[in-house]
Amino acid sequence: MKIIQKIRNSFEQLSPSKKKVASYFLNHYSTLYLDTVMGLSEKIGVSDTTIINFCSDLGFYGYSDFKQMLKEELLTESAPQDEAAGGSFDGTLDVLSRFKACADSITASLNTTIADPENRAAVSEAVELLKAAGKIYFIGFYNKAALAKSEALFLLYRGYEAEAIYPDLGDYIDHLLWAKEGSVAVVYDMALYSTGLTEICSVLKEKHIPIILITDMGPCPRLSLADVAIHCHFDSPENGPRPDEDVLCHAVSRFLLTTLCDLYPGKIPAYNEALREGIFTRFNPYGAIETSSNRLDRI
Repeated sequence: MKIIQKIRNSFEQLSPSKKKVASYFLNHYSTLYLDTVMGLSEKIGVSDTTIINFCSDLGFYGYSDFKQMLKEELLTESAPQDEAAGGSFDGTLDVLSRFKACADSITASLNTTIADPENRAAVSEAVELLKAAGKIYFIGFYNKAALAKSEALFLLYRGYEAEAIYPDLGDYIDHLLWAKEGSVAVVYDMALYSTGLTEICSVLKEKHIPIILITDMGPCPRLSLADVAIHCHFDSPENGPRPDEDVLCHAVSRFLLTTLCDLYPGKIPAYNEALREGIFTRFNPYGAIETSSNRLDRI
């Protein structure tokens, strides 16, 4: 029996909260496999446990098993439009549709983020800080390390002095002690619990280096240490997937830097050999930061 039919057959016997889940599942059938339990619970207005129990009632080992079986069913079958019966599945699961759904979710989230009056004011304040900075440090842990490097290179090409620091590789406190006076730090912070991020922001404050924090809408222990905070809104069109955290963070960061460069072009020779020292030679090709003694030998 098809999954959609199982949901319809069980509908009348469900509790009110599970009927809410069933109704949502029927009307978003073809895109359910893109959602997480947490994302669904927010959209439907029920607990994660209710969703998991509903899937178990249908004969699945929780939501993950349900999602996997649904995806396999959708990929191997093509069903007609069935709005009258309560479903919206049209059998279209081609790659272009998936691309569009992802693009729409990122666009909606970026638009919501930029439209936020507090974020608009924060971007303006951040631009003024960056314009006056002697050097701009980009700091990102783990998967945000690539973002930090990308944004540092972006500004180097445009005549700003910038450097990437990825603290999870070690040696970052020593590294920051070399930070120039008059610098500004852009910190990518989407982690609730991170002693490393808290420590690095504390060091920046001790050195009187302003912090521009790009974070999400959740509780962030580093907010009190930030001079400017830009909050990413995770919005998406109806039926669309929740945007990827890293992609949205990058989009918001690049919006900030593009605004900076459009208003205030860099004043130093872009990407010359001296600047290469700042972004490349402190990191070997495998990403490990050189030791402080190695850096001292080069000076």
